[in-house]
Amino acid sequence: MGLHLGDMTPELVSDHVKWIYISSAMYLLSILGYRIALLLMYLRLFGVNQSFKYATWAVLVFVTGYLSSNFITLLFGCTPISKYWKPDEPGHCIVLVHADYAYGSMNVISDVLLFLLPLPMVWQLRLSPREKFGLVLIFMSGIANCAVTTVRFALLVQNLNAPDTAWLDARTFLLTAVEINTGLICGCMPVLKPFFRHILYKTPPDRSPRLSDARFGAVWMGKWPDDQTRGNYRNWIELEHGSDKKLVHVIVD
Repeated sequence: MGLHLGDMTPELVSDHVKWIYISSAMYLLSILGYRIALLLMYLRLFGVNQSFKYATWAVLVFVTGYLSSNFITLLFGCTPISKYWKPDEPGHCIVLVHADYAYGSMNVISDVLLFLLPLPMVWQLRLSPREKFGLVLIFMSGIANCAVTTVRFALLVQNLNAPDTAWLDARTFLLTAVEINTGLICGCMPVLKPFFRHILYKTPPDRSPRLSDARFGAVWMGKWPDDQTRGNYRNWIELEHGSDKKLVHVIVD
């Protein structure tokens, strides 16, 4: 990878394509894993809102569906599978160019949905403007992952139409690693506030649930949960905040 196609031996070209096949499969499993984890975290934080719960499940089904389809298409696109990196071997392969365009577009769309999905819920939180602005900034860190995904897709489209793909694949696979790690970091951002506060201000970890703490679990809805969630009363507590008692859904570790 990173060599011009004309400088590579047939054996090296075959190994190059084989590793593209393997790394592409691992890439799909990786982004499927962290996106499912992120959506499940959204459900844990804001699942008391029924509309948000339905929207999150819809995105979860969409993400799982298209990535699973992409994985199966990649895995069994050639019969036998070895024809993927041995083009002279008897067998056949489906044309993956149109599938790459479609799946790449859905990849960008899903990242945008993951970025936008929690923002309305965060904005509805009954917090001070400073706390609300801080939480919005934390969740907006996902825009970095959207940018990386979009740039990677643009380079992938360029690679599909280029004669020297081996040379261009290096930057695409570099962005692949960046995309996965950026997604993991952005997914962890909402729960990293105590860590940063401890590092910056040398404050001891606070195990008490407070509205100003990033460990709080979900939205203050101003009411008790509906009948479907009444069995989970142990997760609901009353907290004194100023002169008002506010009902907060707290995630219990």
